[in-house]
Amino acid sequence: MNQLIVVPYRNRAAHLAQFLSHMAINYPCMRVCIVEQSQNKEFNRGKLLNIGYLENPGYKHYIFHDVDILPINALYETKGSVSVLQLVRNPIQLFEYLGGVTRFGRYVFAEAGGYHNDYYHRAEDNEMRFNLKRLCINVIEKPQTFTMLEHERKGPEFDPALWEKAKTPRTIQDQLSVCKYNLVQEKIFGNVKHITVDI
Repeated sequence: MNQLIVVPYRNRAAHLAQFLSHMAINYPCMRVCIVEQSQNKEFNRGKLLNIGYLENPGYKHYIFHDVDILPINALYETKGSVSVLQLVRNPIQLFEYLGGVTRFGRYVFAEAGGYHNDYYHRAEDNEMRFNLKRLCINVIEKPQTFTMLEHERKGPEFDPALWEKAKTPRTIQDQLSVCKYNLVQEKIFGNVKHITVDI
C-alpha cells in the first residue's frame, strides 16, 4: 500500500457521485476513503481527516482531498521524500495556503499531531499551517491542474477572528490521540471505502 485519498464529506451527494465517477475513470488504481459526518453539528473537516488517517493505518502517504475538486492530469506522487505537498492553489489566500488537496507522509502527519479537532466550518488548515511552521516542517507547493465544482458557500471566506485563533499554539499537540468518534457504518466497493462517523 502506497497512498490513500481521504475525502471528508457530508450532504454533497451530487459532488460525491461526480468525484467517484471521475476518479474511477481517470485514476482507477487510486484508493479512496470517504469519511462522512453523520450528525447535525457544523462540519468538522479536520476531525474527519484525522479519522480517515486513524481508520486506515499503514499507507505511506495520505492525500487529504476536498470532494468538490477534480484532478485533471494531476500527479499525486513525487520523486524523493517530500513530507508535505500542497497540490492546489487558492485564489483568495495566495501565500502559505494549505488545503483543498494536501499530501502528508504518514510519519510527518503523526509528528504534526494531525489536524486540530476543535475547528468547525473552516480554519483547520490555517491552524495546521501555523502548527507545521512551529514544528519546522516544510510544505512544498507543487500545484497541479484541477477543476473546482460549483457549490454554495456559507459564511465569509475569511474570518479574522478564526485566523487569529489559528495562530495560537496547541494545548494538546497530539490531536490524533484525543480524536473521539464512533464508527457508525463501513462499506467497501472496489478501491473505495465509505465510512460514516459520529463526532
